[in-house]
Amino acid sequence: MHDISVAVLDHNNIVPDMSDEFNILKEKDAFKANAIVMWNGINPFHQRMAIEARDKGIVTFVIQHGAGGWKDFYAPHLTNVSDYFVVWGSKSYEESRKRGWEKERLLRMGSNCLSKIIPHKPDGRTVIFAPEIETESSIKLWEILNTMDDINPVVKLVFDRHDPKNYKGNVVITDRDDSNHLDECYKTLENASCVVNDVKSTFDFIAYSMDVPVVKVLTEGNGPAGAYMGVGIENLEGAIRYSILNPGHLRAERRQMTIDYLGDVNVDNPKQTLVNKIREVVNV
Repeated sequence: MHDISVAVLDHNNIVPDMSDEFNILKEKDAFKANAIVMWNGINPFHQRMAIEARDKGIVTFVIQHGAGGWKDFYAPHLTNVSDYFVVWGSKSYEESRKRGWEKERLLRMGSNCLSKIIPHKPDGRTVIFAPEIETESSIKLWEILNTMDDINPVVKLVFDRHDPKNYKGNVVITDRDDSNHLDECYKTLENASCVVNDVKSTFDFIAYSMDVPVVKVLTEGNGPAGAYMGVGIENLEGAIRYSILNPGHLRAERRQMTIDYLGDVNVDNPKQTLVNKIREVVNV
Protein backbone atom coordinates (compact mmCIF):
# COMPACT_ATOMS: atom_id res chain seq x y z
CA MET A 1 0.00 0.00 0.00
CA HIS A 2 1.35 3.40 -1.02
CA ASP A 3 1.14 6.61 1.01
CA ILE A 4 -0.64 8.66 -1.68
CA SER A 5 -3.87 7.86 -3.55
CA VAL A 6 -4.37 9.32 -7.03
CA ALA A 7 -7.61 9.16 -9.02
CA VAL A 8 -6.95 8.83 -12.76
CA LEU A 9 -9.50 9.86 -15.41
CA ASP A 10 -7.71 8.89 -18.62
CA HIS A 11 -8.53 9.17 -22.32
CA ASN A 12 -6.27 8.74 -25.36
CA ASN A 13 -3.89 6.83 -23.05
CA ILE A 14 -2.23 10.16 -22.10
CA VAL A 15 -1.73 9.51 -18.36
CA PRO A 16 1.44 7.52 -17.53
CA ASP A 17 0.99 4.34 -15.51
CA MET A 18 1.83 5.34 -11.93
CA SER A 19 0.50 2.21 -10.20
CA ASP A 20 3.94 1.35 -8.85
CA GLU A 21 4.13 4.76 -7.14
CA PHE A 22 0.60 5.49 -5.90
CA ASN A 23 -2.70 3.84 -5.04
CA ILE A 24 -4.65 4.40 -8.26
CA LEU A 25 -8.38 5.05 -7.83
CA LYS A 26 -11.12 5.11 -10.44
CA GLU A 27 -13.43 8.02 -11.19
CA LYS A 28 -16.17 6.81 -8.82
CA ASP A 29 -13.72 7.07 -5.90
CA ALA A 30 -12.10 10.32 -7.02
CA PHE A 31 -13.01 12.28 -3.88
CA LYS A 32 -11.24 9.70 -1.71
CA ALA A 33 -7.93 10.55 -3.41
CA ASN A 34 -5.15 12.96 -2.43
CA ALA A 35 -4.87 14.07 -6.07
CA ILE A 36 -6.93 13.79 -9.25
CA VAL A 37 -5.32 13.53 -12.69
CA MET A 38 -7.80 14.07 -15.52
CA TRP A 39 -7.60 14.41 -19.28
CA ASN A 40 -10.21 17.15 -19.58
CA GLY A 41 -10.82 20.28 -17.54
CA ILE A 42 -13.06 22.27 -19.85
CA ASN A 43 -16.39 20.45 -19.99
CA PRO A 44 -18.97 21.13 -17.25
CA PHE A 45 -18.63 17.72 -15.60
CA HIS A 46 -14.87 18.00 -15.12
CA GLN A 47 -15.20 21.65 -14.16
CA ARG A 48 -17.55 20.71 -11.32
CA MET A 49 -15.28 17.87 -10.26
CA ALA A 50 -12.26 20.18 -10.11
CA ILE A 51 -14.15 22.80 -8.09
CA GLU A 52 -15.49 20.24 -5.61
CA ALA A 53 -12.06 18.61 -5.32
CA ARG A 54 -10.50 21.99 -4.55
CA ASP A 55 -13.09 22.59 -1.82
CA LYS A 56 -12.16 19.23 -0.32
CA GLY A 57 -8.42 19.98 -0.43
CA ILE A 58 -7.70 17.53 -3.26
CA VAL A 59 -5.02 18.65 -5.73
CA THR A 60 -6.12 18.51 -9.38
CA PHE A 61 -4.05 18.09 -12.54
CA VAL A 62 -5.33 18.34 -16.12
CA ILE A 63 -3.12 16.81 -18.80
CA GLN A 64 -2.97 18.08 -22.37
CA HIS A 65 -5.00 15.50 -24.32
CA GLY A 66 -3.64 15.92 -27.86
CA ALA A 67 -0.85 17.61 -29.80
CA GLY A 68 -3.01 20.73 -30.05
CA GLY A 69 -4.86 20.16 -26.79
CA TRP A 70 -3.27 23.12 -25.03
CA LYS A 71 -5.50 25.37 -27.18
CA ASP A 72 -8.53 24.20 -25.20
CA PHE A 73 -7.31 25.94 -22.08
CA TYR A 74 -7.52 29.63 -22.92
CA ALA A 75 -10.26 32.04 -23.99
CA PRO A 76 -12.77 31.78 -25.55
CA HIS A 77 -12.99 28.28 -24.03
CA LEU A 78 -14.16 27.67 -20.49
CA THR A 79 -11.74 28.76 -17.79
CA ASN A 80 -9.71 25.86 -16.44
CA VAL A 81 -10.11 25.60 -12.69
CA SER A 82 -7.64 22.80 -11.99
CA ASP A 83 -4.63 23.51 -9.82
CA TYR A 84 -2.13 22.49 -12.49
CA PHE A 85 -2.11 22.20 -16.27
CA VAL A 86 0.32 19.54 -17.51
CA VAL A 87 1.57 20.14 -21.06
CA TRP A 88 3.65 18.04 -23.43
CA GLY A 89 6.33 19.90 -25.39
CA SER A 90 8.13 23.23 -25.20
CA LYS A 91 5.79 24.88 -27.72
CA SER A 92 2.73 23.97 -25.66
CA TYR A 93 4.42 25.44 -22.59
CA GLU A 94 5.41 28.66 -24.38
CA GLU A 95 1.96 29.18 -25.90
CA SER A 96 0.22 28.51 -22.58
CA ARG A 97 2.45 31.06 -20.85
CA LYS A 98 1.63 33.65 -23.53
CA ARG A 99 -2.06 33.09 -22.91
CA GLY A 100 -1.93 33.77 -19.21
CA TRP A 101 -1.06 30.53 -17.46
CA GLU A 102 1.18 31.26 -14.48
CA LYS A 103 4.41 29.28 -14.55
CA GLU A 104 3.67 28.05 -11.02
CA ARG A 105 0.59 26.23 -12.37
CA LEU A 106 2.23 24.86 -15.53
CA LEU A 107 4.15 21.59 -15.68
CA ARG A 108 5.95 20.52 -18.87
CA MET A 109 5.88 16.76 -18.64
CA GLY A 110 6.48 15.51 -22.16
CA SER A 111 3.90 13.28 -23.81
CA ASN A 112 3.24 9.72 -22.71
CA CYS A 113 3.75 8.94 -26.41
CA LEU A 114 7.50 9.08 -25.73
CA SER A 115 7.30 5.92 -23.63
CA LYS A 116 5.54 4.01 -26.42
CA ILE A 117 8.08 4.48 -29.24
CA ILE A 118 9.29 1.20 -30.75
CA PRO A 119 12.01 0.47 -33.34
CA HIS A 120 10.95 1.51 -36.84
CA LYS A 121 11.38 -1.16 -39.53
CA PRO A 122 10.01 0.30 -42.80
CA ASP A 123 9.22 -2.34 -45.40
CA GLY A 124 9.12 0.00 -48.42
CA ARG A 125 5.46 -0.84 -49.12
CA THR A 126 3.17 -0.14 -46.18
CA VAL A 127 1.27 3.15 -46.34
CA ILE A 128 -0.92 4.07 -43.36
CA PHE A 129 -3.99 6.17 -44.06
CA ALA A 130 -5.09 7.85 -40.82
CA PRO A 131 -8.20 10.03 -41.32
CA GLU A 132 -8.90 12.17 -38.26
CA ILE A 133 -12.65 12.15 -38.93
CA GLU A 134 -14.83 10.37 -41.44
CA THR A 135 -15.87 12.39 -44.48
CA GLU A 136 -16.72 11.68 -48.09
CA SER A 137 -13.24 12.85 -49.05
CA SER A 138 -11.56 10.49 -46.56
CA ILE A 139 -13.46 7.51 -47.99
CA LYS A 140 -12.50 8.63 -51.50
CA LEU A 141 -8.82 8.91 -50.53
CA TRP A 142 -8.89 5.36 -49.20
CA GLU A 143 -10.33 4.16 -52.51
CA ILE A 144 -7.54 5.97 -54.39
CA LEU A 145 -4.83 4.39 -52.23
CA ASN A 146 -6.22 0.96 -53.01
CA THR A 147 -5.71 1.54 -56.76
CA MET A 148 -1.96 2.12 -56.40
CA ASP A 149 0.35 -0.70 -57.45
CA ASP A 150 3.22 -1.99 -55.31
CA ILE A 151 2.03 -0.57 -51.98
CA ASN A 152 0.29 -2.13 -48.99
CA PRO A 153 -2.38 0.37 -47.85
CA VAL A 154 -3.62 0.10 -44.25
CA VAL A 155 -6.34 2.35 -42.84
CA LYS A 156 -6.05 3.25 -39.13
CA LEU A 157 -9.49 4.07 -37.75
CA VAL A 158 -10.69 5.25 -34.34
CA PHE A 159 -13.49 3.25 -32.72
CA ASP A 160 -15.96 6.09 -32.08
CA ARG A 161 -15.14 8.23 -35.13
CA HIS A 162 -15.31 5.92 -38.13
CA ASP A 163 -17.56 3.24 -39.60
CA PRO A 164 -15.27 0.39 -40.69
CA LYS A 165 -17.91 -0.79 -43.20
CA ASN A 166 -16.91 2.20 -45.35
CA TYR A 167 -13.30 1.02 -45.67
CA LYS A 168 -12.55 -2.18 -47.55
CA GLY A 169 -9.18 -3.91 -47.22
CA ASN A 170 -6.62 -3.76 -44.43
CA VAL A 171 -8.28 -2.07 -41.43
CA VAL A 172 -6.84 -1.36 -37.97
CA ILE A 173 -9.18 0.05 -35.29
CA THR A 174 -8.02 1.57 -32.01
CA ASP A 175 -10.15 2.65 -29.06
CA ARG A 176 -9.04 5.82 -27.28
CA ASP A 177 -10.49 4.54 -24.00
CA ASP A 178 -8.42 1.34 -24.06
CA SER A 179 -5.21 1.25 -22.01
CA ASN A 180 -3.32 -0.04 -25.07
CA HIS A 181 -4.48 2.69 -27.46
CA LEU A 182 -1.07 4.31 -27.91
CA ASP A 183 0.68 0.95 -28.09
CA GLU A 184 -1.60 -0.03 -30.96
CA CYS A 185 -0.94 3.28 -32.74
CA TYR A 186 2.80 2.72 -32.58
CA LYS A 187 2.49 -0.95 -33.56
CA THR A 188 0.58 0.15 -36.67
CA LEU A 189 3.58 2.30 -37.66
CA GLU A 190 6.28 -0.32 -37.04
CA ASN A 191 6.66 -1.28 -40.73
CA ALA A 192 5.17 1.86 -42.27
CA SER A 193 7.06 3.72 -44.98
CA CYS A 194 4.59 6.60 -45.21
CA VAL A 195 1.51 8.05 -43.49
CA VAL A 196 -1.24 9.79 -45.46
CA ASN A 197 -4.03 11.99 -44.10
CA ASP A 198 -6.00 15.08 -45.01
CA VAL A 199 -6.16 17.05 -41.75
CA LYS A 200 -3.76 17.82 -38.92
CA SER A 201 -3.93 15.30 -36.08
CA THR A 202 -1.99 13.93 -33.12
CA PHE A 203 -1.30 10.83 -35.25
CA ASP A 204 0.97 13.06 -37.41
CA PHE A 205 3.14 13.67 -34.35
CA ILE A 206 3.15 10.00 -33.43
CA ALA A 207 4.44 9.34 -36.95
CA TYR A 208 7.07 12.09 -36.59
CA SER A 209 8.29 10.49 -33.35
CA MET A 210 8.79 7.20 -35.25
CA ASP A 211 10.51 9.07 -38.14
CA VAL A 212 7.78 8.04 -40.58
CA PRO A 213 7.30 10.44 -43.54
CA VAL A 214 3.88 12.10 -43.66
CA VAL A 215 2.03 13.19 -46.79
CA LYS A 216 -0.93 15.47 -46.28
CA VAL A 217 -3.56 15.98 -48.95
CA LEU A 218 -4.45 19.66 -49.03
CA THR A 219 -7.58 21.17 -50.49
CA GLU A 220 -5.81 23.65 -52.75
CA GLY A 221 -2.71 22.36 -54.53
CA ASN A 222 0.73 22.05 -52.98
CA GLY A 223 1.11 23.21 -49.41
CA PRO A 224 3.96 24.96 -47.60
CA ALA A 225 7.13 23.11 -46.67
CA GLY A 226 7.19 21.69 -43.15
CA ALA A 227 7.55 18.36 -41.41
CA TYR A 228 5.11 16.87 -43.93
CA MET A 229 4.72 17.00 -47.72
CA GLY A 230 1.56 18.95 -48.53
CA VAL A 231 0.15 18.13 -51.98
CA GLY A 232 -2.97 18.32 -54.04
CA ILE A 233 -4.75 15.05 -54.63
CA GLU A 234 -3.45 14.96 -58.19
CA ASN A 235 0.10 14.70 -56.82
CA LEU A 236 -0.64 12.19 -54.07
CA GLU A 237 0.80 9.09 -55.71
CA GLY A 238 4.03 10.85 -56.68
CA ALA A 239 4.46 12.21 -53.14
CA ILE A 240 3.95 8.77 -51.61
CA ARG A 241 6.47 7.14 -53.93
CA TYR A 242 8.98 9.93 -53.32
CA SER A 243 8.60 9.55 -49.53
CA ILE A 244 9.13 5.79 -49.73
CA LEU A 245 12.26 6.16 -51.86
CA ASN A 246 13.64 9.13 -49.90
CA PRO A 247 12.92 8.45 -46.19
CA GLY A 248 15.50 11.03 -45.08
CA HIS A 249 13.54 13.88 -46.66
CA LEU A 250 12.27 16.19 -43.86
CA ARG A 251 13.85 13.96 -41.18
CA ALA A 252 15.32 16.93 -39.29
CA GLU A 253 11.94 18.68 -39.41
CA ARG A 254 10.15 15.59 -38.05
CA ARG A 255 12.65 15.37 -35.22
CA GLN A 256 12.17 19.04 -34.31
CA MET A 257 8.38 18.79 -34.39
CA THR A 258 8.59 15.82 -32.03
CA ILE A 259 10.73 17.77 -29.57
CA ASP A 260 8.57 20.90 -29.81
CA TYR A 261 5.18 19.23 -29.40
CA LEU A 262 5.72 15.83 -27.73
CA GLY A 263 9.04 16.31 -25.95
CA ASP A 264 12.54 14.91 -26.27
CA VAL A 265 12.72 11.13 -25.82
CA ASN A 266 16.40 11.46 -24.83
CA VAL A 267 15.68 13.99 -22.08
CA ASP A 268 12.07 13.88 -20.89
CA ASN A 269 10.63 11.31 -18.48
CA PRO A 270 6.87 12.00 -18.42
CA LYS A 271 6.00 9.53 -15.68
CA GLN A 272 8.74 10.60 -13.28
CA THR A 273 8.06 14.29 -13.86
CA LEU A 274 4.38 13.87 -12.97
CA VAL A 275 5.13 11.57 -10.00
CA ASN A 276 7.63 14.07 -8.60
CA LYS A 277 5.18 16.96 -8.89
CA ILE A 278 2.37 15.04 -7.21
CA ARG A 279 4.68 14.13 -4.32
CA GLU A 280 5.82 17.76 -4.06
CA VAL A 281 2.33 19.28 -3.74
CA VAL A 282 0.34 16.59 -1.92
CA ASN A 283 0.39 16.74 1.86
CA VAL A 284 -0.20 13.37 3.55
